Amino acid sequence: MKLEAWDNLNNPSVEEISFRIADSDGLVLRDVVNFPNPFQNETNFTFQLLGSDVGTEIEIKIYTITGRLIKAFDNLIPLSDGYNYDYPWDGRDDDGDVVANGVYIYKLIIRNNSEQMEVIEKLVVLR
Repeated sequence: MKLEAWDNLNNPSVEEISFRIADSDGLVLRDVVNFPNPFQNETNFTFQLLGSDVGTEIEIKIYTITGRLIKAFDNLIPLSDGYNYDYPWDGRDDDGDVVANGVYIYKLIIRNNSEQMEVIEKLVVLR
């Protein structure tokens, strides 16, 4: 949105404002990232969640670039409606082995009783 205004001496002022409008009746998932990326020993998954309720569940699944599932975090509970940041991963697969250097894909899934949202992103392990 662009806002233009003039004072009493007809001096113009122009300001540009950007914002997002979201339907407050449903889930909104945005700003999904992991930090640091690339990482050596540990990374944290972060995201913004709006419109969540008590029944909201979170899953994080990590895949190799060829699509093999190596790590799954199931039945996580969001910390709060808004910015969430405390979902760490130590770079180990479900067997407890340290994963190799490389590019991996992760899928963050948000689900409540009536809706499901997924975001797919990349992360890099670099030791």
